[in-house]
This record gives sequence, structure tokens and C-alpha cells, in this order.
Amino acid sequence: MWISSAEFAEKFGLNEKSLQKSCFRATKASKKFCSFKSHILAFLYYQGIGRGRKVLRLWDEPFESESAAVEFLSAENG
Repeated sequence: MWISSAEFAEKFGLNEKSLQKSCFRATKASKKFCSFKSHILAFLYYQGIGRGRKVLRLWDEPFESESAAVEFLSAENG
């Protein structure tokens, strides 16, 4: 289930701003997953409202490996 970055940070005791930066750096490298403090995370940006108009959503559980995250994302996109 996809959850917001704030919910994910609270669930795992992580800093939300650092999590957002990690996802942003991965986006600039054309990746759909990022590594953050030994967690491999799948993320998506959804259209939202407000100034930035983007909402960061993360899969609710970290993956064991990068290949598992890539496989999940390719299955999710069809």
C-alpha cells in the first residue's frame, strides 16, 4: 500500500526531510527507488494540490534488494 512520506517517516522513525532529499536525488538519477539508511524504498510522485503540486508516496515496506524493488515497480506499471 502506498503511504505518504510523513507516514513512512513516522512508522520507521526516520527524518522526513532527509527521506525526501534521498528520493529527489534518486529522481534526478532517473531511478524509481532509493536507498536510505539501509532501507531500499520504492517511491512515486503523485499530482497533488498546492504550490509544489507533487506528493511523495512510498511503498509501506522496504525491499530486501534493489532487484526486488525494480521487479515490483515493473509489475506495478504493467
